Amino acid sequence: DRFHLREDAATVIAELRAALVAAEKDAERLEWVMRNISGAEWRRFGIYSANCDRVFIDDAIDAARQDEGKSAPEQPKEEA
Repeated sequence: DRFHLREDAATVIAELRAALVAAEKDAERLEWVMRNISGAEWRRFGIYSANCDRVFIDDAIDAARQDEGKSAPEQPKEEA
């Protein structure tokens, strides 16, 4: 009946709001990490200052996550 549909909808809305809050907190954590990670770690993923826009970083993170468990590519040697 209608009462149960409203109750179900309210539950779904509450769950969606909680999921949204959690996603926003994850996004804030990612932004913090992106600001505080060392240059050496960024370079490990192929990210250098010349290509440091957010879209490129997101793509590099996605590629690294997809390749988890596979052998890591050889990293460029840093100059002394």
